[in-house]
Amino acid sequence: MQQSRYKIKFINGDLEGRSFAVKDSGLVIGSSMNADIRSSEYGVAEEHITLLPQFDAGILLHNPGNGSVWVRNVPVSEGDDVQINPGDDVRIGKALSFVLENYSEQQPQGDMPDIDNSGEATVVAPSGNTEIPGEKNIPPESSFTRYASAEELAELRDANKSIARQRKLAMFIAVVVSAIIVALAYYISESRVENPVTWPGSASGNYDDGEFKIDLGNNGKFLIYYPNSPSMVAKPGDKSFEVLTAVGKNLDVPFHITFTSEQVEDGFKKTARESFEEWMEKAEKDGAIKFVSQPENDFFNRQDNGYPYIKIEYSRKFGGMSWRGVACYMRFLDKEILLMREVPASQYWRCADLVMEYDCISIANSTVARHWEVPEAPLDEDSTKMLQTLNHELRKNIEIASWSDIDLLIKSLFAKAYARNEKPVIDATESMLEKFRSGQKIWYSRKCLEYSNAQREGNNAEMTRILNECLEKFEPLDDYRYTRIMKNDWSVE
Repeated sequence: MQQSRYKIKFINGDLEGRSFAVKDSGLVIGSSMNADIRSSEYGVAEEHITLLPQFDAGILLHNPGNGSVWVRNVPVSEGDDVQINPGDDVRIGKALSFVLENYSEQQPQGDMPDIDNSGEATVVAPSGNTEIPGEKNIPPESSFTRYASAEELAELRDANKSIARQRKLAMFIAVVVSAIIVALAYYISESRVENPVTWPGSASGNYDDGEFKIDLGNNGKFLIYYPNSPSMVAKPGDKSFEVLTAVGKNLDVPFHITFTSEQVEDGFKKTARESFEEWMEKAEKDGAIKFVSQPENDFFNRQDNGYPYIKIEYSRKFGGMSWRGVACYMRFLDKEILLMREVPASQYWRCADLVMEYDCISIANSTVARHWEVPEAPLDEDSTKMLQTLNHELRKNIEIASWSDIDLLIKSLFAKAYARNEKPVIDATESMLEKFRSGQKIWYSRKCLEYSNAQREGNNAEMTRILNECLEKFEPLDDYRYTRIMKNDWSVE
């Protein structure tokens, strides 16, 4: 084994107390698995420094610029080479330090331990020839030391400089991208781009809204409201309405509203959910619209029983533009009503709240109070008999009457009477529906007061009793008061 001329002894860091021979071919110190001497000390790069013994004397320390290097307490610049001699101390990273020392010039005799670059003792065979009986004397292998040439050192420096330039370029690009993001955010916040978009006049309280009334007959009265704008285009119809206006404090986002009503085939035999699913299937089949959410049940005119509808978000192509909005599907007798609110798809990211929260429709209280829909399983009985049963139920105290039975009787009577155009039955059923709604309103108002009193007194048992009683009454019905109860809203209207 060839004897090394130098060794390094670590005096600080995770290798403190260990010594390593410096091979004449040089060695690399770093945290990489490929490093000749590997350290896990904080701040040590994968290939932190290279040590190359020189032909005459000393060792050349090369700093490729991957981390901080100090020789004799003087920092070594990136890409520089420094001559170190025995007795010089070197620090790399935060705390890893070593001292260069002369290796013993005397060849070890016998089985004396030597120090290799793994830091462990190895046995060196005695020098000279060893004679083995029956074999020829084989001279020991000759060895020699190869030193790095000036060209190789230059190539190493160029490679390190190239890596450094790439890192600087990457850092420059990161800084530029960050600056662009900050500038864009500043532009959005300081410019006149409004996010989220608001209803015109909501900030000042000075609204300039237009409205259009639609009467579908049989007490079906609806009103569409919308913000006026200088470039607004409205198309009123007999049973429909369409307006293209603008929203936002700057009126800079197009806002499109359409209201249409169509006859449903066999409408007095189909529930609202059934006709809604037929409408969805037809719209998707025609390719006119793409739905982007699941349908949800909601209510317009959120007081008393409310007016139920189904809403679903969509996107579509219309008038050479891509639009996104919400479709509101509701029934009135055997008609389906479709209200669509939409904005350009490119602006939906800042208009979503406005599109979803502003109904743009108001329904007459009398229409809401008399609203009914075809039941899933209507009663197939004689109308006169059903009227007698309904009248009997309504004579009972509203507290003990079966609300679900009353609701089913009213809906079944209406469905049969409207399908057969039996006006006397329709009039009689409307009178009983009005009586039922009035009794519900009085009973529910009383329960709201009772709940508020129990809450004020901290009577949890009484609050729970009232809650369960109200849920039992309203859960089978398509009634907004059930939603209020679930939201723990007990305010008296």
